Amino acid sequence: MVRCVWLLFILMMNVAQAKVMIWQPLNEDKSLSYPAIQARLTSIKQQGFDTLLVQWSQFGYERFQIYGTPEIWLQRLVRATVEADMKLIFGLYHDPEFFVHIQKEGKERQDLLALIRKRSLDLATNDYRYITQLPNFAGWYLPEEIDDMHWNTPLGRQTLSDHLKETVQSLKAITPNAPVFTSAFFSGHLPPKEYALWLAQLEAQTQLRILVQTGHGVGRLTLQEIKAYLDELFLPKPKIHGLVLETFQFSKGNVSVMSKSPWQQQLKLVTPYSPNLKVTFSQRYQ
Repeated sequence: MVRCVWLLFILMMNVAQAKVMIWQPLNEDKSLSYPAIQARLTSIKQQGFDTLLVQWSQFGYERFQIYGTPEIWLQRLVRATVEADMKLIFGLYHDPEFFVHIQKEGKERQDLLALIRKRSLDLATNDYRYITQLPNFAGWYLPEEIDDMHWNTPLGRQTLSDHLKETVQSLKAITPNAPVFTSAFFSGHLPPKEYALWLAQLEAQTQLRILVQTGHGVGRLTLQEIKAYLDELFLPKPKIHGLVLETFQFSKGNVSVMSKSPWQQQLKLVTPYSPNLKVTFSQRYQ
C-alpha cells in the first residue's frame, strides 16, 4: 500500500486488534499453487484476521495472468477466500506512475483520473463482476492513495473529490450496499488539524471510507509528529473510517519486516484510538 514498496513480509506477531489484512499482489504470486494460497490464508486467519483486502487487481498493464494459460491468478485467491470463510474487499486498477502523473495540472490531471476511473470500472463491471455475487464480498478498494502534498489547492481538491465521488457513485450503481474504501497518508505537508478536517470533508463528499496509514514503517515523521496527526483524526472520536498499521520498516533505503520493538511502539501509539476499522499492511511471505 505504501509508495513503491515491493518486498514486504508477513509479521508473525499479536495483531488481534486488526481484523483486515492487505494482500498486495505481485508478479511472483503467479507461481503460487492453490494449496499454497490456502496455506497463506490459514496462516492469516490463525493470527486473528477475518477479512482479506486485495490491494489491486490490475497494476498498469499487469493483470496477473498465469504463464501459458488463460487463467488469472487472482481468481484462485478469490476462490480461496470463499473456502477459507474470509470476507473479501477487492481492489481495482492501480496506475504504477500515479504520483508522477498527478503532478500535472488542469485538464491533464482530470484526464488521468478519468482513465483510472474507467479502468477500475471496467474491472468491476466485466472481469470481476462475478465476485459481487459471492457470499464473502465485503466491498471495493480504490488503490489511488491520497497524500497531503498534491491536492493542496482548491481546484486540486475539487478535482480529487469529483473523481472519487464519481467512482463511488458508479460502483454503488453495481453494488448499492457495498462500501468503497481507499487509503491516505501524511508526511508533514499539511498541519494535522487541517489534514484531519480535509479528510473528514472528503469522506462526507464522496461516501468513501478512508483508511489512514500510521506512517510508522516509513519513518518520515517522529512518533510525536505521528501522534499529533492521529489525535486530530481519531480524538475525541473518529473523523474518518479506519487506521492502517504498517508491518514493514525502511532502513538505509531497504525495506524489511518491522522488528518487535518498533511494532510494539506502533501498537502502543494507536491504543488510544477507536477507528471503525483497523487494517494491517501487508501480507508478504518468506
